[in-house]
Amino acid sequence: MTASDIRNIIKTVVEAHVTHNNWYSIWSVAKDRESVLTYPAVIWGQWTGRLDENPGEVSGALYLNQLCRLLIITDVGTDRTPEERDQAVEAANSAATDIILNLRASYPREIGNVVITTQFDGYGALETGVLLSFTFKSDALCLDGDEFNPPEDCPTFAELIALLEWAGIKADMSVGQIADATADLCTGGGPCEDATVLINGTEIDTIVSGGSLDIPVLQDGSPVGSLVGSEWIVPACEPHLDSTVKLTDSEDALIGAPITVPYNSVLFQVIAPDGVVRATNGVDVIDNVLSNGFLDLPTSVIRYMEDAETTAQTGPTDTQKLGAYLSPAQIIPFRELKYANATVIGPITMLDLVNDTLPSVTNPVIPFLKFALAALDASTIAWTVTADEAGTYATFTDGGASGSWTYSKNGGAYTAVSGSITLAVSDTIQVKRTISTTSGWIKWAP
Repeated sequence: MTASDIRNIIKTVVEAHVTHNNWYSIWSVAKDRESVLTYPAVIWGQWTGRLDENPGEVSGALYLNQLCRLLIITDVGTDRTPEERDQAVEAANSAATDIILNLRASYPREIGNVVITTQFDGYGALETGVLLSFTFKSDALCLDGDEFNPPEDCPTFAELIALLEWAGIKADMSVGQIADATADLCTGGGPCEDATVLINGTEIDTIVSGGSLDIPVLQDGSPVGSLVGSEWIVPACEPHLDSTVKLTDSEDALIGAPITVPYNSVLFQVIAPDGVVRATNGVDVIDNVLSNGFLDLPTSVIRYMEDAETTAQTGPTDTQKLGAYLSPAQIIPFRELKYANATVIGPITMLDLVNDTLPSVTNPVIPFLKFALAALDASTIAWTVTADEAGTYATFTDGGASGSWTYSKNGGAYTAVSGSITLAVSDTIQVKRTISTTSGWIKWAP
């Protein structure tokens, strides 16, 4: 492989790239550089060649180890920002990596010493990218005798390997080189037997003496199988089966049908299904819960009816767990039913209200008891209490111009009026005042 071969190989790879594919060979800006380049561009720079003799290779052979340099650039505006500079450099770096990987796919043992160096704002325009340098090692070089007089031939293959073991030589040779060596040895050393290719003992082909057979190779170029006597033995591959993924919940219950994962898939995504939170009716969806996620319960309210046509609800409150139920952390207080005189009939629960059941009322509600006096009247007549007036009174008021009030119950002694008095049916009551110059009144209330 010559320097020209190496350049053409690299040029072909560059021009096949999807973005950075404009090839230029510029060693002198004045002579080689076009006035306007098409970007993104890859510039073939000056290279350095070294002839090496590597231990372990063919004895006495020299190899061209060529240091190649590619300037991979694009143009950026004169007002470019550091971020735009970084984006241009990173795009060039990605292209440089693509080029190296493509070259190594075909020449895995020839490409080495890869270095990528950032380059920015070069030449008269703002050109930004990377400098890619690497070595490209050729095959062993032979002397071209036509360039000298008298001509001098390369040593034969048999002469080169005379001092080496075949096992060591074969390990460093491609399948094609092995076939060429076989043909060369047969031609120089006499007839060779035909070789048979077997897979698991079954003959699949025959290598005719002096001929060749394409044998599968691995990515690094090494052949699959080995030569045993006159037979090339290729191991049979076990059939590759697709995998099956069974998706279950934490209690090992199957979630959906099993999923088939294709053999040799680089990335196969299995999406765990989300959970669903539903209302107690088993129909209405409250919300979805992502797999391995959480959902906080919303605050609760209690909705109730104020009357036949009006609804109301309590304020929002956190929800607490109560046995097997969820309960709002809020207590609705009891309501109390009282007489008009503030006497409590009994507590009324929410259940009483829902069922429309109230305690029986045995006593009437007493609004008040009132006596009125005309001017110059100092006392009332004795009043016999009926069911309409019977009850307990807690407070009293008067007209304010009658002085002090006293009362006589059931004909007893007169007692100063206080805030509390209890009257039963058939009781008698009579009141009098100390000032009677004007009209006046007195009233008891519950």
